[in-house]
Amino acid sequence: MFSRFERFLKPTATPEHPEPPAGLLGFLWHFARQAKPLFIALFVIEFFVALTDAAVPWFMGRIVTFVSAIPPDRFLAETLELESGRSATLAPERLRSMIDAYYAGRGLDRDGLPDAEQLVALGLHALAA
Repeated sequence: MFSRFERFLKPTATPEHPEPPAGLLGFLWHFARQAKPLFIALFVIEFFVALTDAAVPWFMGRIVTFVSAIPPDRFLAETLELESGRSATLAPERLRSMIDAYYAGRGLDRDGLPDAEQLVALGLHALAA
């Protein structure tokens, strides 16, 4: 299973200069040199992970901007034009049923609060009384 990795790295091979340099970076590079492609791959992958992490607040900001651009009284009344050319409308009754299903799936009441039994199960006896 690991034979590809075992062929890729040869940790027991004698390096050109068996004595590591005295400086910290030279010392680290001496032992990491044979895994240079792995370090480059790790850097590239982590770079894209960092870009994705940085895009999350941007994406959330776009959602907040979109939602706040429409006044609350018109939010559910307006039809949303999708990029695909289709349109979508979210009826208030449908939104309420979705919220109720979400709360019910988590054992919460209609206002999103846990019942006394759940509070006791969480060790919050003082709040359950």
